Amino acid sequence: MAGVSLVLARDTVSGSALGFSLSRCVADESELLLLAVLPSHHGQGIGHRLLDEFMKRARKHGAARVHLEVRDGNPAVDMYRRAGFRPVGRRRNYYHAPDGKRFDALTLAQEI
Repeated sequence: MAGVSLVLARDTVSGSALGFSLSRCVADESELLLLAVLPSHHGQGIGHRLLDEFMKRARKHGAARVHLEVRDGNPAVDMYRRAGFRPVGRRRNYYHAPDGKRFDALTLAQEI
C-alpha cells in the first residue's frame, strides 16, 4: 500500500524484534496505525523511540498533521500526550474486551 511504513525496534545483541510501528502518510497527514512493544520491554523507552521515528518520517514526507487512535485507559495515552498529541475525538464503546467490557477510542492529533 502506498505511503505505508513499518519500523521494527530490534535488540542490538540478539537482533530479535522488541516492538514495531505501522504508519501511513497520505497527502499532508500521517497516521500512526499501530505501535506495540513486547510487554517484557515496557518502560525502556522503546515506544518513545518508535514514536519519535514516526514523527521524523511524517515530517520528511511533508505531513502538516499527525494523528492516531488509542483505547481510552491505555497507558500509552500518557506518552502520546507528553509528545504533544491532544484529544480531537472519541468513539464511544469502540473497543470490546474479551470479558465483555467496552472502551472508548480516543483520537489524538497534533500539527507539526
